[in-house]
Parts: sequence; C-alpha cells; structure tokens
Amino acid sequence: MNSNDDLATAAVFGDHTQAMAARIHLEEAGIPAFLQDEFMSQGLFVVGGATGGIRLQVPASRLEEAVQLINDRITEQSAPVDWSEVDVGEPEADETVHEEITPTEQRSEPAAPPEPVGEIEPSDLTLRERRANRLVLGALIGVFCWPIFLLAVWRLIQIANSEERLLPEYRRKANVGAVIIAVGLPFIVLFFCAIAGIRRAW
Repeated sequence: MNSNDDLATAAVFGDHTQAMAARIHLEEAGIPAFLQDEFMSQGLFVVGGATGGIRLQVPASRLEEAVQLINDRITEQSAPVDWSEVDVGEPEADETVHEEITPTEQRSEPAAPPEPVGEIEPSDLTLRERRANRLVLGALIGVFCWPIFLLAVWRLIQIANSEERLLPEYRRKANVGAVIIAVGLPFIVLFFCAIAGIRRAW
C-alpha cells in the first residue's frame, strides 16, 4: 500500500465476526484491510454498537474494488436455494401418494416462499432505525461516560429530525433512549456543578 494513500471506509458492521470475515475476504483478494473500533466492540460494555459499529477500512484507491467484493460476497451468502435441484431422497415404502400431478402443474414454477410478516433483516433497516436500535445502549453507557452521553443526545436529535422510515419497534427503542437521556441529564449536570464548586473551594 502506498504510504500516501488515505484510508476510506468500505463497510460498517455491527457484528465482530462479520467484520473479521469481510476483512479476511478482502485480504485474500489482495486488498489491505483494517478494522477500526474493533476492540471497543469486544469490551465489557459493547461500546462499538453505540458509537456506530466496526468500520472496515481500505486504501482509498481501492475503495470501489473492495465495496464490489463485499457486495458480491453478501449476494452469494443471501442467494435463495433452488429446492428443485436438492436431492431429498425417496419416500418411505409405507407412504402413499394420494394426489396426481397434472402436466400443467409439472410445468409450473415452484411457488416463492412466503415473506415473513413483521420481520425485517438488519440489512433492510434505514439509518434512522439503526440509530434508534443503538440509542438505548448508548444512553445507558453514557450515564457513566459523558462523551458517549453527548453522542447519544446527538443521535436522538438526528432521529427526531430524520424523515426516514421508523417502524414501531424502533420508535419504542428511541422513546426509551429519550427517557434514559432525560433522566440521566440532570445527574450529569449536577456532577459537573459539584466539580466546579470543589474547584472554586480549592
């Protein structure tokens, strides 16, 4: 890698295992890859999720190639199974087939599996929903670590001002995070006032 080549973020992961798999995949393709905030995501408190996840970074000159490789890998992993080519074995001897299949039914394509109701894969979440999903954790950690608390407040403002989709489940999480922030804010203010009073006393 050229020493003057800046790093660029190719993808952001909420799961450390997925981030490691993507990094290894890029390195096997000859692209240097690095994980930012990797160790924060493995701490006692999972701060990585509250601060935006694990960033997979590559040289800026190879960003497009890295993004394409990651997208191809995700597409391969999420490809549907063609059950018409899967060998499920022969039926048992005591099983009797009661229905006859007409030639028209034989030519028809297999029916698509029903879509899950009320279930959305993490990759389908909007940015607003991802922020709402991490807000509660960020607010809880922020009560004990004020820089994270400030970040949680900023995320809450972004969620409130965004016009993206926000499903009821994530709206509830955003409301819980807002309550934690509202309860924790006076304690943090009192803490800093107490510190200021002690310094004046000295």
